[in-house]
Amino acid sequence: QKKLLYEKLISGKAFNEMWRKAMHRKLFAGIRRDFSDCDGIRKGEDLLYSLYVFSESKRAVYLPLPLYNYRFREDSINHRFRQEDLDDTAKVRFCVEEHMKMWGMTQEPYYRMFYRSAARYYADFICNCCIAELPYSVKCQVFRKIRRDSFYRRSIGFRDWEEITPQRRIFLLLFETGNILPELYGRVFRKIKRRKEKCMQQKRQ
Repeated sequence: QKKLLYEKLISGKAFNEMWRKAMHRKLFAGIRRDFSDCDGIRKGEDLLYSLYVFSESKRAVYLPLPLYNYRFREDSINHRFRQEDLDDTAKVRFCVEEHMKMWGMTQEPYYRMFYRSAARYYADFICNCCIAELPYSVKCQVFRKIRRDSFYRRSIGFRDWEEITPQRRIFLLLFETGNILPELYGRVFRKIKRRKEKCMQQKRQ
C-alpha cells in the first residue's frame, strides 16, 4: 500500500534518498510544481522530490535486496556541517506537511512520526554544530535560532531518547543548559577525535 511508503517518508526512514530508488522518468513529466523557490537546497532535496514522485506513481515495488553499496565517508558533503541546512530542512518540512494533508494523513499518529523524525534531525544538527570548527559567536547565533524555532520546541515533546545515540543525548542535555557547556564539550570531543585519528595513522605506518 502506498500509505505504508508515505509513512516511511514522513518518518524520515528508509526511502528518502534518491539512490535507494529506481523511478520511471515519466513520473517527473507529470509533476507540475515550479521548483525555482527551492534552488540552492542541499539538505533534504531528495525527500522533496520523492514527495512528488510518490504522489504521481500508481504503484511501487519494494525489493529487500542490497542492490547498492553505500560508501560512508566522513569528509563527504553530506557529513559537513552547514548552517544553511536548518533553513533548507524548514522549506522541505513545509512541503512534507502539505503532502500529509493531501494524502489524508493528518491524524495524531502520523504527526507523531513526523515530529519524532524532526527531533532526531535536531539532535544530529545540534551535535554537529557543537563539534564543528566554527567561531563560538557563530555557534551562539545558531543555538539562538534553534531555540526560537517553534517547530523545534514542538518536536521536543515527541523526542524518543531510544532513537538518539548516547553521544547526541549528552550534547542535547548540555544544549538545554545554555551555550557554554556544549561548546566546551565539543572542544573536548574534537581533541579526543584528533588523538584517535593520530593513533590510527601511526598504527597504519
